[in-house]
Amino acid sequence: IAAEMGAQRIAQRLLSAEMNIHSEAWKAVDAPQSSRDRMASDIQRYAETAIENLIFEDRPGIAFSDLRSIASSHAIDNKIEFMVLDYWQLVTGQERGQNEAQHLANIAQWLAAFAAKHNVGVIVPAQRNREGDTRGGDGLKMACDWYCSLNACESVKGGIWLDVELARNTESGSMGDDKAPALMIAGYGPRLVDV
Repeated sequence: IAAEMGAQRIAQRLLSAEMNIHSEAWKAVDAPQSSRDRMASDIQRYAETAIENLIFEDRPGIAFSDLRSIASSHAIDNKIEFMVLDYWQLVTGQERGQNEAQHLANIAQWLAAFAAKHNVGVIVPAQRNREGDTRGGDGLKMACDWYCSLNACESVKGGIWLDVELARNTESGSMGDDKAPALMIAGYGPRLVDV
């Protein structure tokens, strides 16, 4: 469910990753004909082999009530097995008298219950504040089975390491560190690749 980046941009990024080109290439209207021909050929190949059950919901500023309705509908009607909500703090519909932390905690708890009820994996990116805490309170952390942060490496350009802060069914800890990243931002990205 795309609450920020539109479905078209997400599709372009997925296709760019498959084609090993930078996602900004879609904006290059003055690209040479050979590049445009290659992109057209790659698009056709991708369309023939792409995942058939990939569903995009383009919902900027989605209300919590709409999130519940749309996710439940896809779980029942389309038998989804996995859902990404991009991203947690953009879900609107805060009830009168409720502060932001309570609103976001309700969303997180509902997502956890939804995942358990429908046996659906859910990934929920969230923004962090300057202190490194999740903006909007601990509601997401309290509802998650696995909670991690992506951290930019100071000593390795493009390097990313993960700090797994909470893991209910596996060990927590770090995947990589500032000197030995677990992932890198691909030069033709933006996307992450294994080191």
